[in-house]
Formats: sequence, structure tokens, C-alpha cells
Amino acid sequence: MQEELDTLQKNETWKLVPPPLSSTNIVGFRWVFKTKLHPDGSIERFKACLEAKGFSQIPRVDFNETFSPVLKPTTLRLVIALATNLNWPLRQLDVKNAFLHGKLKETVYMTQLPGTVLLQLYVDDIVLTASSKLLLQSIINHLSREFALKDLGQLSYFLGMEVTSFDGGTQHYELPFYSYKTLSLTRFYDADWAACVTTRRSTTGYYIFLGANCMSWSSKKQPTVARSTAEAKYHALAFATAKIVWITYILRDIGISLPSPPQLFSNNISALHMFINPVFHA
Repeated sequence: MQEELDTLQKNETWKLVPPPLSSTNIVGFRWVFKTKLHPDGSIERFKACLEAKGFSQIPRVDFNETFSPVLKPTTLRLVIALATNLNWPLRQLDVKNAFLHGKLKETVYMTQLPGTVLLQLYVDDIVLTASSKLLLQSIINHLSREFALKDLGQLSYFLGMEVTSFDGGTQHYELPFYSYKTLSLTRFYDADWAACVTTRRSTTGYYIFLGANCMSWSSKKQPTVARSTAEAKYHALAFATAKIVWITYILRDIGISLPSPPQLFSNNISALHMFINPVFHA
């Protein structure tokens, strides 16, 4: 499977694009495993092929004509006979990958291979993770063909953060990361009204949990002066909502759905009333 994926990427068989319109027919795929045999029946090698489910396409809607490079046994015997009589050399080759080789007149969309890849780039430093080791190694091989890379192995130090492994996840100083059965998105926030004695601006503080892991936190002055505690809390709640929406968009783009809507916890009833009542927005 790894060899098949490497060949597909090397030949630039496809390119990742945003999902098309809902009315577009998206072709699925499947893995087909074959056993290549020697003439005596012994096993030569095992072969994995990625095949598109072309049978799901509709004639004269998704395509006009088809072509399959399959010869007839009679043609094969004819060529062998000619080569034998004319003393031509005969060689046998096996194409490692014949997936979508050729120029298609139609635009064909195929379901993306299962698995999630997350690449984080900071200038020339990369942190890469994937839903499987096979997929992760495939992406590394593909990047190595395009750029001069040095594989530093398992993540240990990045942007001043030292990461060490322990049972149940990874740890940096006193911030643990745990494997949790659900990916609920939760945010806690608060605001200290007019805390700055110089500008009289309030301070918003928050932290966001994905499952059991705290992944983001901040303590920052608000850009404007609030005239009451409720207004300061309302500004903090609006900022928290924008952050939550941004995170849900990221999760959606990488194909991860939340089991339940995100939760925002507030300790100010007045701010909640301002938030849910459109009369206060006039």
C-alpha cells in the first residue's frame, strides 16, 4: 500500500480541491489486493491497487465513452507467434500504477483517501501528524521529493517548547495532554472591569478546552472602555464566541465533527441577557 501511495503521489495522479457542489457525483474508491504468482504457482509478491468505483458514474452525465486497456487472449497469442517466427525478443513488464493514466476530457471528483493530515509550518520548521503511521510516512516521502528535508524523528522540541512522552499523551512542564474519548469544545472566560488604572480598560481572560486538554488561553486588555461590568463581560463573551467559531471552522476543514455544539460558560447573567436579546442590540 505504501508503494502504491508513493507512486500515485509521484505521478501527480490527483490534486486536493474543496468539495464540489452537492449535485456533483463524487466517485468512491476501494483497495484491491492481488497475489502475483510464478509459473510454478509459488507466490512472487503481493500487490495492493487503489481503484476508483467507476460503476457509480452515470453514462452521458459523468462520461461519454470508456476505454479499458485489456487485450484479448487471441491478440496475445498472435503477438507471441509473430515474435517467435520473426525471432523478436519478448520482455514482460509490470506497471506499478496505472491509476487514471491518460488525459480525461471530463472533470472527475473522487472521495479523498481516509485519514487526516495536519501540517504546521513555522518558517522552515514543520510539525506533522496524521491519523495513521502509513499515511504520515507517505506524506513525509512526498515532501522529501519536493524539498531537502531532515527528518528529526518524534517531536521533542519546537518553538521553545520541550515535549516529552508519558503514558496517556504528551507533556510540556505542567501542561498535560490526555487522550479523551470525546472531542467536546468548551470555553471559560471572564473580564475584570476597568482593571487598568491608567486607561480604565477591562481585561479579558479565557481558556479553551478540546476534550480534556487546554489548547488555548489568553489574558488581554479590551480595545475599548466598558461603562459597566455587564458591558465588559459582554465584550468578553463576544470575543469568546468569535474564537469558538474560528476553531470550529478549522475542525470542519480537516474533517473532524464535534459530537455536540461548543459550550461557553459565563458567570454574568446581565451579559447573557444582552447576548441573547436582540432588543439590546438596537
